[in-house]
Amino acid sequence: MKVPTEVSSKEEIKTAIEAIKELDLRKVEIDEIKEILTPILKGFVISTPKFNPGLTLYRGRYCDIKPTNVSDLTYPPKEQIEDNQRVNRAGESVFYCSTARNVPFFELYVKPGDKIVLSKWETTEKLIVNNIGYTRTCFSNLKSNRDAQTWGDINKDIYVAETNDLVNEFLSQEFTKIVPIGKEYMYKISIAIAEKLFSDDIFNGLLYPTISMKANADNLAIKTNYIDEKRIVIKSVEYIQIDAKEDFKYTITVLDFANSFKKDGTIGWKGRRPHWVIKENYGELKMIAKNGTWVALDKNGNIVDPE
Repeated sequence: MKVPTEVSSKEEIKTAIEAIKELDLRKVEIDEIKEILTPILKGFVISTPKFNPGLTLYRGRYCDIKPTNVSDLTYPPKEQIEDNQRVNRAGESVFYCSTARNVPFFELYVKPGDKIVLSKWETTEKLIVNNIGYTRTCFSNLKSNRDAQTWGDINKDIYVAETNDLVNEFLSQEFTKIVPIGKEYMYKISIAIAEKLFSDDIFNGLLYPTISMKANADNLAIKTNYIDEKRIVIKSVEYIQIDAKEDFKYTITVLDFANSFKKDGTIGWKGRRPHWVIKENYGELKMIAKNGTWVALDKNGNIVDPE
């Protein structure tokens, strides 16, 4: 296979990058940024993961009053989205979630006294995502304790290293910039990048490292149609109080737990914390720490969920 003819030159890419850096983000429209991104992305290639069914994901949200229905735990209605976020514009919804249980605490920037609901979900179909932010420079800037991931090899016949690496670094660093509260207009660039990368119907969402946890875990922004078509199901939910925060650690109290839900979405709160039950055919349980939480395994190595 030959190198695609539609590849921007290094000079064209640099010119477009400089044009974006000089924009007044208070005034420019997101669609204008997307137009400037066009030559930058022309010929850009990237390898990306495809997740099989059974992927466990976690989602958190502030909640002073314990919710009663699963509809309170999923993505918010469009009319409630008043500000730009990292992936979506104001007035548009996506399902933000994480691959590790502890990530939502940091993404929500919770403080002592806050209460949140932490829901656990599981995909029932393949999840195909694009990705952004997985470069060595980006992970180094975020002071991550892990290496940037890669997924498979890129076909060298369509890969132009000189321009591709330049584009990947620019997109990753712009997308993962820390945006202070009150300056949501700065998200315009990351939104433009996200819309360019996963608007195509082939993608169900976008994968990126969690900025608030120094790229030590992963976030996903999943399209609402994937949720609406019930290709992901809720498994359990915890109602949690934040007791203390010290450096990079939270102390919490689980106030209530549920792992049963009626057809209409009503949450079956148990009025207690979750616990594991040793059943006759298990005989024993082995506890291990995984993704920021305790996991119980039976004697055959199968995961046993708390009840």
